[in-house]
Amino acid sequence: MYPKIGVAIFVRRDNKILMHKLLVPGASFGHWALAGGHLEMFEGVEEGVLRELAEEAGPDVKVTEPEFWTIANVPCLEDNNHYVTLFFVADWISGEAQVMEPDKCEQWGWYEWDNLPDPLMVGIQTLKEKGMTPFKMNAIKEKRVFYINVGQLPPNRAEAFLNKMQDALRQIGINQDTEDYFVPVRDGVTKIEVFTKDDKDQWVKENSHVIEVMQNIQIESLEAKLELSRQKIEQLRKKRWWNRFAQPLRQLRSGF
Repeated sequence: MYPKIGVAIFVRRDNKILMHKLLVPGASFGHWALAGGHLEMFEGVEEGVLRELAEEAGPDVKVTEPEFWTIANVPCLEDNNHYVTLFFVADWISGEAQVMEPDKCEQWGWYEWDNLPDPLMVGIQTLKEKGMTPFKMNAIKEKRVFYINVGQLPPNRAEAFLNKMQDALRQIGINQDTEDYFVPVRDGVTKIEVFTKDDKDQWVKENSHVIEVMQNIQIESLEAKLELSRQKIEQLRKKRWWNRFAQPLRQLRSGF
């Protein structure tokens, strides 16, 4: 046997969480839980957690796009079950929760995080004991991935190019976050992906000059490469000019 993949969602509304009381026979009977269940084969995690919400609380409950929050190891020896549960967070938009599965659920309700009903399912209790809260997700560090087009540069020169790019971004006050990643791409597009909780589009819009800086560095490097090519061409031209006369001169010298 192997652990199953579980998905569960914290639906937030006015500083409260949507929870339901379980009637499922076994160790979880009478415990309070989030909307959730196991991930089905070939199902996306966001798709799965929204499916569970609709199946358990009804299709009228509309929420924002679920955001992954954290993961918990949830073994239950009494039921001989073991889940690795992915927890998501979303904000309530409209619709009231209904008891869709009366054989599994007694009631739904909204509860403050610091005043949740007892007893709680193991996964939720574990998160609370760790001091975690689904209402402070925005404090998580912003993560950025800088995709840098290195063209056909060999690996050692590509690494030097990436270092130059990082130094340039530091000078304009960008690359100060330890969560930044630089990924070299060949024949790709120079771009930035921003992983924040709610404002990645706004960040990209406000920092469009960063792309310009990155592109300018690439242009400067390309110009330097072209200049080096010009120098090599000039050297080759001179070499060819000399070779044109070198053979007759050697023959002339051999006659003396």
